[in-house]
Amino acid sequence: MIEKVKYCVTAINKLTRKREIVSKAFGSKDEADKARNILLATKPDKRPYIYPLTVKYPKQLNLFTNQLDV
Repeated sequence: MIEKVKYCVTAINKLTRKREIVSKAFGSKDEADKARNILLATKPDKRPYIYPLTVKYPKQLNLFTNQLDV
């Protein structure tokens, strides 16, 4: 089975100082970059996240099916 690579935007939360996923999963890197640019268009003092990055979407356990989502 060919595995499709998904991308998302992650950023550091200003309150907790931990990196979190701040967008949905996108099918292409260009779409994820557009979402990152929208986040960067907000004034820095008005957004709750700093240092956004476009990264591969991590594999996560689906709580309803107990299978890995990719």
